[in-house]
Amino acid sequence: IAYTVKIEKETITIKEGHSHIQIPLNDINYLEAMKDYTKIITTQKKYMTLMPLSGFIKQLPANVFSRIHRSYAVKRDKITRMQTGELFIGTQCLPIGKTFRTETAQWKI
Repeated sequence: IAYTVKIEKETITIKEGHSHIQIPLNDINYLEAMKDYTKIITTQKKYMTLMPLSGFIKQLPANVFSRIHRSYAVKRDKITRMQTGELFIGTQCLPIGKTFRTETAQWKI
C-alpha cells in the first residue's frame, strides 16, 4: 500500500516502502475506490494507495479522467465499448452509476 501520492501533469508518483514508483497517466486504465483507499489499475499492474477516489478526481485532469460510478473513475481514451449501464476497457466491464448515465451517454467513443 502506498501512503504518499503525488499527482503531476503526466504522472502519479507513489511511495511503496522505500521506493518511489512513477506511473504515467497514459498507463492507467481506471481507478477503483475502496473506502479510504484507491486502487490504480494499469494494464500491467495494480497499485493500492491511501487516498480516497474523491481526492484523486480533484487533482486529475477532468478532460482525461471521469467518474462513472461511486466506486470508479476511468481514463476516457481507454474505453473500448459502451452500452446501457456499463462500459468496457478491453475485456474489463465496469458499471455506470445511475447519477452518471446522462453525462456518459454524451461521450463519443
